[in-house]
Amino acid sequence: EGKVEENKITKVERTGELTGTLKLVDCFALTGRGYVITGEVESGVICVGDEVIVIKEDGNEIKAKAVELQVFRDVIESAEVGEFVGVLVDLEEKIEITNRDKMEVYGKQETEQ
Repeated sequence: EGKVEENKITKVERTGELTGTLKLVDCFALTGRGYVITGEVESGVICVGDEVIVIKEDGNEIKAKAVELQVFRDVIESAEVGEFVGVLVDLEEKIEITNRDKMEVYGKQETEQ
């Protein structure tokens, strides 16, 4: 109790409601485009334009936006549970992903009529 944390854990603010989660696999650079984070949708849905938060095994969090989604090289608008998806994100630098990392998805809350 009460010991000082040497490496501070970065937590980010969430906006909107949690609309999905992904179990992450990898992160790689797409030349001229940015960084793609790959993983399997575990719950809910992820859509283009959603805010995503990568939660590292150590508790650190990195916030980004889902710029584009791809499944087997097809560009898609959304991915659902069980789909393996590549998420192009607007990050400045690559993040190392381990298989214990997760992604939370905070979707836009408009309800379609």
